Amino acid sequence: MKEDDEQFIPFIHNYCDRWCERCRFINQCRIGAKEVERSRERSAAMEEDDVVDAVTENLKRVLEHLEHFARENGIDWDKLQQEIDEADFVAEELSIEQTRLQDWGKEYLDMGQEWFSNHQQEIKYKEDELNHKLQMGIKDIPKEAAELVDAIEVIRWFLFFINVKLDRALYGLRNHSDDEEDPIQNDANGSAKVALNAVERSLKAWEVIRMHFPNHTDELIDIFVLLGRIKMGLETLFPEMESFVRPGFDEPELYMA
Repeated sequence: MKEDDEQFIPFIHNYCDRWCERCRFINQCRIGAKEVERSRERSAAMEEDDVVDAVTENLKRVLEHLEHFARENGIDWDKLQQEIDEADFVAEELSIEQTRLQDWGKEYLDMGQEWFSNHQQEIKYKEDELNHKLQMGIKDIPKEAAELVDAIEVIRWFLFFINVKLDRALYGLRNHSDDEEDPIQNDANGSAKVALNAVERSLKAWEVIRMHFPNHTDELIDIFVLLGRIKMGLETLFPEMESFVRPGFDEPELYMA
C-alpha cells in the first residue's frame, strides 16, 4: 500500500452495511472519506443542473480509481471488464435451496414495504404520542422514543440491502472456483455474513416495533418467521460465513486507536 493510502483499510467497503453516517471506520474507508468530503461540499448551495454533473464526475473518479488499483496490482483491467460484461449474461440454474433463499429475500422486501405503507398513520400517531409525553417530562420517554426511531431507521435501511446482498452471495456461490478461491475468505461468504448481520439487526428492530404496536403481533409474526427462514437459509448454504474476516470490522484491534 502506498504511503498516501495508509489511512485507509483495504476493501473495508466491500463488506459493510453502506451506512456511512453510523460507521466508526468512516475516516479509514476510501468510500467513507469521499462521503465526508462530499457532505462538506454539499453545505454550499448547488444548482439543480450541477447535481447531474457531480454524480457523473464522481462515477468517473471511482472507475479511474478501480482501474488504477487493478493495474497497480497486475490485474488485466481490459480482460476484467470483458469478464464482468460476459458475467451479466450468465444465467445459471439455481438449486432449490438457493431459489428459496432468493425468493425469501424478495418476499421480505415486499412485506416490509407493505407493513410501513399500511401503518403510516399509526406510526405518526405513536410519534406524536411520544413527543407529547416527552414535553410532559415523563421518565424514560426519551429512551423509548429514541429506540423506536432507531428501529424504524434500521428496518428501512436494510429492507433493500438484505435482498441485494443475498443476490450477491448467491451469485458468488454459483460462480466460485475451488481451485481459485479461498474456501472461507471469498466474496460469497463475505456477502452472506453481511446479509446475516443485517437480518439479525432487523429482527431486533422488528421486536421493538412489536413492543410499541402489540396489537399487530399476529401479522408481525409472519415477518419474524420470514427473517428466520432467511437466517436459516444463509446458515445452510454458507456454513463458513461466520469465519469470514471482514476487513476492519472483524479485526478492530488492528485499526482502532
